[in-house]
Amino acid sequence: RVRPGLMRLSVRLAPLPAPQNDKCTASPRGLPSVAWARGDGYPARRASESTAAATRALCNCAGGGRSRAMALAAPPAHGRDNADMVTRLRQGGALRTEAAARAMLVVDRKDFTSSTTPAHAHYQDRPLPIGEGATISAPHMHAAAIDSLAPRLVPGARVLDVGSGLGYLVACFGVLVHEAGAEGKLAGHVTGIEHMPRLAARSLSCLHASAAGRRLLHDGAVSIHATDGRLGWEQGAPYDAIHVGAAAPEPPPALLEQLAPGGMLVMPVGSSAPGATQRFSVYKRDPKLGVVVVRRGLPVRYVPLTSRASQAAQAADGDEASDGEDDIFW
Repeated sequence: RVRPGLMRLSVRLAPLPAPQNDKCTASPRGLPSVAWARGDGYPARRASESTAAATRALCNCAGGGRSRAMALAAPPAHGRDNADMVTRLRQGGALRTEAAARAMLVVDRKDFTSSTTPAHAHYQDRPLPIGEGATISAPHMHAAAIDSLAPRLVPGARVLDVGSGLGYLVACFGVLVHEAGAEGKLAGHVTGIEHMPRLAARSLSCLHASAAGRRLLHDGAVSIHATDGRLGWEQGAPYDAIHVGAAAPEPPPALLEQLAPGGMLVMPVGSSAPGATQRFSVYKRDPKLGVVVVRRGLPVRYVPLTSRASQAAQAADGDEASDGEDDIFW
């Protein structure tokens, strides 16, 4: 059933396979795949509106209680600009918390894509190649990561982003955890780890190009390190929230050890063999029980959490991460 004003709907009874090597495209199993024709089905929100007003509108527009199946059947959030992209994510059920809506409104995705990205693609709901065999995740997966960690993304929190790419989530997390405290003392910090040195260097340029990123850098609220993310960054531990943007059979032990009591880690867990899918999983460090699995979520397909040498070899062989398909299947 399609509400008035939405785009045309076609249902394929057999689910389609997830795109190969996409860093972060959801790929449900055993559910109908819903493909949405291109068009302007959702009302756009003007980019000139204030962040606060836009956030309130976004959080009121979709209502609550959507089922998992309804969220999976959401259309791709191909926006005309950053605010329109966030509006479509919220209305499609992919973006559920006010924190995620606020962060993604403040941080413009365009500032964290490759200079070779076509103008029309910056706000499409699909992963995009950024070089070195890496991608920037699809917006709906960025929304899922922020939503999953939202209980710990509060002012004063310490956050670790493993596989930070060009720094988009570093900036989003920074918007939520950083604020000026009493007597000018700063609260909250986000550490980004990217094991490809050229991507790490470019991420600093992207942060400088972003209005939100410049403020965070000026305040010392974010930092980027070119090192092996599987080892975490012990100097900044313990962390209230950890996001891992690549797949592994289990969370690296060093990352679990660097979680603060009550801290949460989100990452795709499962086989990283070609064609395999993983589960977008959330772990929490319980003060009494240790680390326990909180939730194993939707099937996804991410690139593997691997060594710098392995990723460099793949990039040299021309095995760049795919930029996805025209339609995103939830």
